[in-house]
Amino acid sequence: MGREVTAEHLKARMDGGGDAHENVVAACRYCNHQRHARFGPNAPDPSTYGFYVLLMLAAGLWMPDQSP
Repeated sequence: MGREVTAEHLKARMDGGGDAHENVVAACRYCNHQRHARFGPNAPDPSTYGFYVLLMLAAGLWMPDQSP
């Protein structure tokens, strides 16, 4: 999974979120996948998850299998 861009639904479709532009943002495929794969139906809201990603990046632990 590389750095491809994908559509991230802020409120998941399975939770009633739709495809309206207010509910869809661009996210790298890895981030989008990890948010849901790691936390499942209890995935954190986008702001909380964004903070988590920033902390992991600062620690050098985000996307360890990818080159910069």
